[in-house]
Amino acid sequence: MIRPSRNSILWMIATLAVALAPQLPRMPLAAALITVLPLAWRLTAEIKRWQPLPKLLRYIATALSLLTLVVAHGGQFGRRASVTLLAAMLALKLLETERIRDARLIVSFSFFLCATQFLFAQGVFMPVYGLATTVLGLVALTQLQRDEAFAPCGPAPPLRASILAELRFSGRLLALAVPAGLALFLLFPRWGTPMWGVPEATLDAKSGLSDTMSPGSIQNLFMDDSPAFRVDFHGRL
Repeated sequence: MIRPSRNSILWMIATLAVALAPQLPRMPLAAALITVLPLAWRLTAEIKRWQPLPKLLRYIATALSLLTLVVAHGGQFGRRASVTLLAAMLALKLLETERIRDARLIVSFSFFLCATQFLFAQGVFMPVYGLATTVLGLVALTQLQRDEAFAPCGPAPPLRASILAELRFSGRLLALAVPAGLALFLLFPRWGTPMWGVPEATLDAKSGLSDTMSPGSIQNLFMDDSPAFRVDFHGRL
């Protein structure tokens, strides 16, 4: 078993923490607590070099977390509950991350968690958030690859590069991916329904008019962007 270095673990925790940041305010309080506590425990354990939790405690923590999520969301499964489940499971995965493979999984799913946040908001801050998560994740993956490469020779030698140097290297890797990202953004078809099959707004209200209305009530409605209709042309347009 190849264990990731302390430096790699800290970068991994930083990536997950940044990816979680916009999701925490949207969670029920109980769900937010069961997400933050494993992250805080793992960070403290890594700094103070605590031993991993016993399996029984990890199983109990997972069961209690799932029960808490079901109660917090009223047993309803939708977009918000799905993302909350992903966030909580990623945080719980920190309790048993003792291999490079597990650390890579957390970083990779942190990218996915970051992408899900654009389902809820597309404000000016969101591109900055996405860029920060991606840069931190690339640094974490680079550190994990270094640990694995040096594993046959023993622990990897300490890095002399500063944090800024690591971030710059991550930025160069990101720049190499920009052309492919632009090509996919411009050429990939847009679909009117979600690819993942989860109803887009299970727990959200949709715009519409009821039998009774009061002055000013219509401004509280949210716009529904689902397709109104589709047209197929069997001949020339």
